[in-house]
Amino acid sequence: MKKALLTLFVLLAAGLCAFAQEDNNRDENGKIVRGPYETNKLWDNWFVSLGGGVNWTADGVISKNLEHGFGPAIDVMFGKWFDPCFGVRMGWQGLFSKVEGEVSDGKRFDLDYIHGDVLWNLSNQIWGYKETRIYNLVPYVHWGVMFANGRELAGGFGLLNNFRVAEHWTIYADVRGLLTRGEQFIQTEGGLAGNLSLTAGVTYNILKSNWTRSNTAALTSEVNDAKSALADAEKALADAEKANDELAQANDELEKENEELKEAASKVDTVYVDNREKCPTFYFDINKSTLSEDEQARVKDYVENADKDKSYIVAGYADKGTGSSALNSALAYKRALHVGYLFIKYGMPNDKVRATSGGAVEGDETQARAVTVYCE
Repeated sequence: MKKALLTLFVLLAAGLCAFAQEDNNRDENGKIVRGPYETNKLWDNWFVSLGGGVNWTADGVISKNLEHGFGPAIDVMFGKWFDPCFGVRMGWQGLFSKVEGEVSDGKRFDLDYIHGDVLWNLSNQIWGYKETRIYNLVPYVHWGVMFANGRELAGGFGLLNNFRVAEHWTIYADVRGLLTRGEQFIQTEGGLAGNLSLTAGVTYNILKSNWTRSNTAALTSEVNDAKSALADAEKALADAEKANDELAQANDELEKENEELKEAASKVDTVYVDNREKCPTFYFDINKSTLSEDEQARVKDYVENADKDKSYIVAGYADKGTGSSALNSALAYKRALHVGYLFIKYGMPNDKVRATSGGAVEGDETQARAVTVYCE
């Protein structure tokens, strides 16, 4: 018995090692390959299994009079996989066992369990189906009828460990736990009866034993890729349309500003400032026709303290190094108009202020982007 248990534990350890060392089932993009798979035909994916091992039988599991013992076990099973993850099997497990205790006194009795199992291939479920996978972990639930000291319904859980050795051949190690009503194995004071079996054997996969991925899956993948590409294209088109709208809006604004500058240039009134007293100069940022807040404060301070009896000419200038001659002339005039407006706003009489364009000038950029005030 000890040798049988040791053998089963070695098989389980080997399975865990194979399970840990095997590469996951992935496609060329590194993603786990999953279904759907083509529906198998009636005679596909059937299997038969034959094995043997040891069972431990206990009566009075929740009673104070626990009686238990060991005996040999044989498995004979026949089943079918419906897809890579789920299948069923029918089988018989039995032979005989002994229960040691005050009541049984080592009496031997026959043991038969006819059962049905629902199998779940956990390896395929998590890591995707892979035909060449060495080890598959398959938990299952089972129920059926136990024949021992009478006949009683029974059920429980199990863990099937499958080791692939060839296309149609698998070695398995099976651990099965079972519970049924007490008094099955001579115990006379109720409780529950239990059986734990450890068996190993071989499984032969009849006819077709693998799975074919459905063309629908590949088509679905292609459709999804096409949908994703279409969505990206639509987004790119929407972004392009938005950028085009923004560009058109910016172009409209530039055309409007250009028209304003042309109109301003057509109204330039050239005033000669020779021999006039030069008063403060106010400075503009590049391409700007309005003063900053600091410069506007300088205008206010000057006007409030200026002689209101004098006449003032505000001459605007632009940088000759940038822009066309017409645009520079118009920009210079707009700057002059802006400062003239501020003069009037801050208290200078309207008839004392006159704006003119000095045009584009060369020299220091800061001095060129300015309005100079002349008085008489």
